[in-house]
Amino acid sequence: MSHDRALVSRRALLALPPALALLAALPGTAGATRPGTAGTALGWGFNGYGQLGDGTSVNRATPTATALPAGVTLTALSVGFLHTLAIDSHGTPYSWGYNDAGQLGTGTLTGRLAPGTVPLPAGVTARAVSAGERHSLVAGSDGGVYVFGANGAGQLGDGTLAAGRSPKRIALPGGVAAVDVTAGNSHSAAIGADGVVYTWGSLRTGVLGRTGDNKVPGPVVHSDGVTPFTASSLAAGSEHTLAISGGRAYAWGLNVAGQLGDNTTETRTSPVPVWDLANDIRQVAAGYRHSLAVTTAGALYTWGNNFAGQLGNGYSTQQGPGREMTWHRPGPIWAEDLTAVASVAGGMHHSAAATVTGKAFSWGRNIYGEAGTGTTSDPHLLPVPVALPIGRKATVVAACNDATLAITVP
Repeated sequence: MSHDRALVSRRALLALPPALALLAALPGTAGATRPGTAGTALGWGFNGYGQLGDGTSVNRATPTATALPAGVTLTALSVGFLHTLAIDSHGTPYSWGYNDAGQLGTGTLTGRLAPGTVPLPAGVTARAVSAGERHSLVAGSDGGVYVFGANGAGQLGDGTLAAGRSPKRIALPGGVAAVDVTAGNSHSAAIGADGVVYTWGSLRTGVLGRTGDNKVPGPVVHSDGVTPFTASSLAAGSEHTLAISGGRAYAWGLNVAGQLGDNTTETRTSPVPVWDLANDIRQVAAGYRHSLAVTTAGALYTWGNNFAGQLGNGYSTQQGPGREMTWHRPGPIWAEDLTAVASVAGGMHHSAAATVTGKAFSWGRNIYGEAGTGTTSDPHLLPVPVALPIGRKATVVAACNDATLAITVP
């Protein structure tokens, strides 16, 4: 596939309202990578390489059960370009989908259509996972980051440019324990136990938010070039990164479509605040070139590229050859029953959300059934309900490219 389809992992941040008592994540942190209530997984949309994990490579226009081993339930999901990572209720990481660079962590280049385990050292469990374009990250219970897959831009952070087929442990500077991770197209980021954001990988578009050796983790710094940037949660887009710090949303990296939300299209090499959002942001999610945020009250905002209606604001899609509609600052999104958003995710040209009542919604491109409505049709410019099986409630959504997965409970 062409590079313009190379969307990265999309993690929907999981800190749900306390009244739900659904998640064990720390307040203000956590993405779809951080363990919460265990449930079964459903997937819909593009499945050409088995990234939905249902045992086939057939695209799905309605939510279809992931083929988990008997008795296994998942607490976390992260969807990459053409592969998926997950964590089960015992902290065991799983992977499935495409594996051309070793991004499944199995020691081979053989893909798989259904979930299988990722081997970690004895006694180490996964506290967070994130799937990038062709690389993967696991934050281990021992404080290390386990990396595998493509490494042409240094995105594995091991000081080399050599790809890896099996998990390899790297450490953050000073041995600081990693508590969360996120993977972009060819860059990686982590939050340390000290609250500092560390990045490594691609030097393009200022996406690292720092200078220095890009092949090993280093701290993101403020615009003064000195003060470390701290955050409680992260989300990586193709070539931009979002974070929450002190309840405020920040962004840095590529901004050609306004995906940083600072009311400009200027690339930013250090974190800048997202325009005019209150200091009560609980969740952020990054798509290919669009971004999403949810407030503590569950209100949803979107900004950036709107090629196929992925912002969900009801406006038209492609405006002509080579022209794409964009929004350079956040705008509120609403639809009937899309209230009190609990989890949100951005794909390449579509987005998805789950509410506190367990309903799932999708909007944007729908050529592979990304909307989960049972059809493949014109883009949905406003959120539409996903056709979840009767009796299932979505707690988490995760998306990338043209695929979406959700963790569901009775």
